[in-house]
Amino acid sequence: MTIENPQIKPNSTQDPYFYNLITSELQEVRINIANALQSDDCLTGEIIEYAKNYQGKMLRPALLLLAGKTCGQIADKHIQFATAIELLHLATLIHDDVLDQANMRRNSTTISQLWGNEPSVLLGDYILSRVFCICNDSGDIKAASKISKTAQLICQGELTQCLNRDNWKMTEADYMEIIEKKTASLYQLCTTLGATLAGGREDEISAMQEYSQHLGRAFQIVDDILDINGREEHAGKTLGTDLRQYKPTLPVIHYLHHADKDEKDALLRLLREPKGNRRKIKSLLTESCSLQYAHRRAEAFSREAKQKLEKFSRSS
Repeated sequence: MTIENPQIKPNSTQDPYFYNLITSELQEVRINIANALQSDDCLTGEIIEYAKNYQGKMLRPALLLLAGKTCGQIADKHIQFATAIELLHLATLIHDDVLDQANMRRNSTTISQLWGNEPSVLLGDYILSRVFCICNDSGDIKAASKISKTAQLICQGELTQCLNRDNWKMTEADYMEIIEKKTASLYQLCTTLGATLAGGREDEISAMQEYSQHLGRAFQIVDDILDINGREEHAGKTLGTDLRQYKPTLPVIHYLHHADKDEKDALLRLLREPKGNRRKIKSLLTESCSLQYAHRRAEAFSREAKQKLEKFSRSS
């Protein structure tokens, strides 16, 4: 069964203005995603249908499409690969909720909370298999290979982060390497693939790659900050998971590398409490200006990202 008009609301009143440039193309992607998340089996159909709740603002498909429109014309392959990339992102979110033991995503109960970890992992794997089917059907071996390699990088970054749990000696450089793989790599894939499929010049593709690299770094740092000081009703997802999972993120890394022994011991005691103490940890990181430092790093990456787009004229 195929769907021609999926009941997926694009939150148009809240979307950035540039989504208006790709309204019809994004709708095609939504239709493709809805068709990909179908099952004729009644038992699996319910959980696959529920996965649609995980869709957000379609930022990654939007980046691919906008990069294509900036560097040339959007073609059918842009729609195909934008669909594949959003499904890849969806699969990682489902797996992330299992790893983080999260109970809320997009203001809804997570799949792992409703169905358990095993079905959630298998659902993520099922969606990944759909990604590779789309890539294979495209007939574009080079583009399909880029998506496969990016999926590998994402898994490698997540694996490295998992193996570094409770490693409070992690450096900022180590942290940057992890987020480069687990987050920024997908952003880079979106813009470079979009530009390449549109026939962009080498200098345009390079500028897009650097833009999205900085953007991905900024995004992940802000996400890690929200995990510490955000509000779940605003974020729409479970927060404090990095602290509960003993994952070193930039604010904590900065604090531990600048605090004296007593201050370090105080934070480590809080981190190792059975349920943690997010409020007290937030207070320590704020008083030490470590949260502010992470904000400044994110803002710096955001500025660098914008600078990389200066080579493109407003009419591009």
